[in-house]
Amino acid sequence: MPTRDDLYLAYRQAKATLFFDRLGIGLIDLAKFEYRLEENLDALASVLSVNGGWFDDLPIGEVWVVPKRLRPVYPTDQSVTRIGTRSDRYSPTDLDIQLRLSISPQSAIVEVLYLWHFGPWLESFISPTSIGNRLDIHNNTLARTRRYLFQHWQTRYEEYRTVPIRRAETEIAKNRSVLILSADLASFYDTIDPSFLLHDNFIAELANPNHHFPSPPDVEDYRIATTSLLHFYASFREIAARRTGLDWPTGIPIGALTSRVVANLSLVALDREIEARNDTLCYRRYVDDFVIVASDSDADESSNLDDIIAKRIPYVEKRDQAYGLNVNALGRPGSEFSIQSAKCKAFHLKGPNGRRFLEAIRDDYGRLVSENRAFLERSVLEGAASREGVPVLRVTDRDEPVTVLRDADRLKLRRFALATKLRTIQRMTVLLDDSKVADIVSKTLNDVNRFLSTDHNWVENLNLCYRILQIGVYTKSWAAAEEIVGYMDARWGNSDALRRSVRHLEHRGRVIRRASAWVWLRNFLHARRVEALCAAIGRPNREADLPDWLRQGIIDRTRPVRARALIGRGSLFALSDLRFLDREDDTSFTVSVPVRSQGSIGSDDRQLGRRLKRIQDFVDISRKIGNDPWAMSPVRLFLCTRPPSYFDIARRVLYRVEIDGFTTTTFDDLLELVNAVRGTRYSDPIGVVIDDCLVQVVAYDRDYSVDPRITLGNLVVDERCFLGAAKPRLGSSTGHPVMTLERLRGVDTVLRAAAHGADRDSLLVLPELSIPRRWFRDIATYVTRRQSYGLIAGLEYLHDWRKRLVYNQAYAVLPGPYQSVAVWPWTKRFPAREELADLQERGVSFDPKMALSGSRRVTVDSQYGCFSVLICSELIEARRVADLVGRVELVLVPAWNKDTASFDHLIQSAGLQLHSIIAIANNGKYSDCRAWAPLDERWRRDLCRLIQRGIDRTVSVKVPLASLREHHHSGADPDWRPLPPDWPRGIGFVPPRASDT
Repeated sequence: MPTRDDLYLAYRQAKATLFFDRLGIGLIDLAKFEYRLEENLDALASVLSVNGGWFDDLPIGEVWVVPKRLRPVYPTDQSVTRIGTRSDRYSPTDLDIQLRLSISPQSAIVEVLYLWHFGPWLESFISPTSIGNRLDIHNNTLARTRRYLFQHWQTRYEEYRTVPIRRAETEIAKNRSVLILSADLASFYDTIDPSFLLHDNFIAELANPNHHFPSPPDVEDYRIATTSLLHFYASFREIAARRTGLDWPTGIPIGALTSRVVANLSLVALDREIEARNDTLCYRRYVDDFVIVASDSDADESSNLDDIIAKRIPYVEKRDQAYGLNVNALGRPGSEFSIQSAKCKAFHLKGPNGRRFLEAIRDDYGRLVSENRAFLERSVLEGAASREGVPVLRVTDRDEPVTVLRDADRLKLRRFALATKLRTIQRMTVLLDDSKVADIVSKTLNDVNRFLSTDHNWVENLNLCYRILQIGVYTKSWAAAEEIVGYMDARWGNSDALRRSVRHLEHRGRVIRRASAWVWLRNFLHARRVEALCAAIGRPNREADLPDWLRQGIIDRTRPVRARALIGRGSLFALSDLRFLDREDDTSFTVSVPVRSQGSIGSDDRQLGRRLKRIQDFVDISRKIGNDPWAMSPVRLFLCTRPPSYFDIARRVLYRVEIDGFTTTTFDDLLELVNAVRGTRYSDPIGVVIDDCLVQVVAYDRDYSVDPRITLGNLVVDERCFLGAAKPRLGSSTGHPVMTLERLRGVDTVLRAAAHGADRDSLLVLPELSIPRRWFRDIATYVTRRQSYGLIAGLEYLHDWRKRLVYNQAYAVLPGPYQSVAVWPWTKRFPAREELADLQERGVSFDPKMALSGSRRVTVDSQYGCFSVLICSELIEARRVADLVGRVELVLVPAWNKDTASFDHLIQSAGLQLHSIIAIANNGKYSDCRAWAPLDERWRRDLCRLIQRGIDRTVSVKVPLASLREHHHSGADPDWRPLPPDWPRGIGFVPPRASDT
């Protein structure tokens, strides 16, 4: 029987998987279940003790009728285009539907227990060529303390899209011909008969001792658990039959966690047979889609699709408009697998034209992936520039890739591109001023609404509508949100509206006559809308703050859900970390809401108990520095679907190392906290402490012979941004930051430029006071996780508004392996002369304790060399420069310097005293970004230089650190200036020679 700790861990994994995959709905059920989690888990434990520990007597959840595809009833004349006419708006359509399960939390927990016990064993029989919905297994086990059950889908889908193309290109480059065949299975989940899981042949294969699976489960335990699972599936089919009035002899529920593994197991024989054929060069299957790349030296150009499919796909039989699979030969009797001929595509490719075709496909997908990995999606920002600062979210065919392997790919890629655009709009809601973002988003949503009013395929636009509704509600763009709700109501607000736009409901070619199907279709659409709205609605002080149409309520089934209930559900979502945005970005719920006790866990598992104690340490650190998002009980933080990232933890834990100094256990303590909070199993800390002001941060296997690339950002920041950031505001730690679309566009331009040619040995430096603190998290996360290069950025003032003090800081963000990161600030101790005058005018000042601090400047040994940071005018402070003598090879200087004429003397003076490379990133309004090295020949000393005022640009160079390090060690390299007479040999840190590594 599972322990209390097992149930907590299983609930945590089920919740995170269901939330991120969004296959069904039921988030409000999860939120309500978690609100009384202790009681509900006790009740579940009681049921499991009676039913033997599996699915019997558990609530299955809700079965929904879900729209899948609109189909015109009559073929249209493609030579006649009708826009805005009656026939365009009211042309009859049929609607293909599918049944989805919004699984109950209790059943989801037991599914996780089932997968813990049997998942790795079952997964070991699935071919590696099946890459969708794979369990996240390490060392033949499914870790219970990790948040996710399955591997990240985007990475696996990218493999499905790119690996076959690369394999075909390799073959064509050898002047050989290839065949690419792509297809998908029709209504895949609905055609699976899961009874094969208990067939003697299948169990004999599982129990085969030649399989050599370490510690396989007991076969009898498997039979008992799987029998209960099949009863669970049968319950789903019974409800599906009642909802539709159709026979439902086969099928596994879309929305169940175990269904994904069962679906992959159902095609094991097909995967193995295709992969084993001698002429198969590459085969990949992603759930119900698959692609085959085969050698085609004996190609018959007159062969038709039937011949190609019969030759390349085993067990296939032609049946009317589809290709059926011989399920008995596959060992899956009772299933009804078929491949739709309309969705099959075959390509014979050879020579330059074949290569160009593949390049077009790869480039189209590459552009989508590139935009997805960008900080912000370019077309949204370019649209913003072209229409008076208003971004345009275009969702027409012009956004689609022009080349695809098949029509089914077109829809997937279009959704992929659309998701990228929506991510940019969503990010803008966080990064822009509240006063600005509402207007920008409102006008953007109006553009989208105008598009929706002319595109009557409401099924394809369904997810778009829900996402846009969330953005509109979160940003309080009430008019646009109301317009989207009106669009939804006009098409499916009630059963009558549905029947006006849809002639028939069909499932697998069968017309559904039962009226309840229309009701459950309406119920699904309403429930999705209410959940989307509740996940985004803020918490106003009064219901009167909401618009009239929202106070009157949103229709759910036949009754309105009014404002108080919507806000209450939003609070439940916030408690359960199921909001539209995560806790760091969600300013609507920064204060914790009271919640019932969630009990104590860790009593059965000492390791889990120790983990919760470490989580408590992180919560204490967050409370100490005034971070509300994570001021919660350790159990609640443990259950979060989106816990703080490595970066979020590191910036809190390492915040005071500049003042307090590093201890020998600083990075080990950070690693323990990350593993505890995030459920990871990292074993290597990102850094090693040499002494209290010298640390070694190594992201990868260090190669001292590689010269790093330093990129200097010529980012333009207007004077009013400085003045706004310096102006104090009651209760705010960030003053009055200027967060406009124009400024955001400049940051995006610099980040894009920095990404070109960047690698793990690249470091981007941004000017002093150039980044609003509200943007820092998004920028740092993008740089370290998406691009994997380092960042030194000057942040706008941190305010202590009670004492009217400000802190001018530059942050280092240094990436490591497995998304680890080290991050801490350097704080400017004395203001520059002009800076002091401006601050005094606003009644604020620097903290005098910083000026009196005797702590030495932190120096970092990394793949970027042994470096430290001086902020602008610190470059002329004698004591600050003297502190770094003999300790650095590279000095990075974020600057806001109007007097660029003084740069020559200043850089040379500091560079010669420190015998180090000096790299300055100055505000692009005044420009003159440069890197200078103390080389012997004068004309070689300026390594790079950019003078281009008023334009967001970058300049980069590979700095010669390897030879400089060798010279510091020996003092005999004629390419460099001689070392100063008082060079402290043997004092401080001396990097090893390249020959020693």
